[in-house]
Amino acid sequence: MANPPALKVSATSLTTVNGQILTLPTDLRSSLVSAIYTSPGSIQRIQDTFSTAITSSGFDKQLQQYILEVLRQNPGSVPSNVDVLEMVLQQVRESVTRVQAEKGGNQDSGAKGSGLQVPDAFLEKGQQAIKRELGRVNVQVEDDEEDWT
Repeated sequence: MANPPALKVSATSLTTVNGQILTLPTDLRSSLVSAIYTSPGSIQRIQDTFSTAITSSGFDKQLQQYILEVLRQNPGSVPSNVDVLEMVLQQVRESVTRVQAEKGGNQDSGAKGSGLQVPDAFLEKGQQAIKRELGRVNVQVEDDEEDWT
C-alpha cells in the first residue's frame, strides 16, 4: 500500500515554547485525526492499548468504585446514565488537568486523592499509543524561519 500524501504545515503556524509544540492549528489537527482514522488498524491499535492500560493500571476498578459512589450518594434520586457519564468525564478532565499542572511544576493544582484519579501509567500508555499512530502519518513542516524551536 502506498504512503498517504504528506500533510504540509507551516512552521510559523505552530505555537512552540522551548521546542515543545503547545497548540496545533485546527486544520492540522483535523488532518491528523483524519489520517489516523483512515490508516488501516490505527483505531483498533489505540483501543487495544487503552483497554490493556485501563486494566493494568487499575483504572477500571477505580472507575467502577467511583460510579457506585455516585449512584449511592442520593438513593432517592438515581442519576441518568448521561448524568453519570458527564460526572465521570468531568472528573477525568480535572484529574488530567491536575497531572499536567503537577508536571508543569504547579504544586497547587488541587487535592490529590479527591474524586476520580486517572493513573499516570494509563495516561503515559495512551499518549504513547497515539504518538505511535501519529508517527505513521507523513507530516512535512515547511520551515519559513531558520530556527523556530
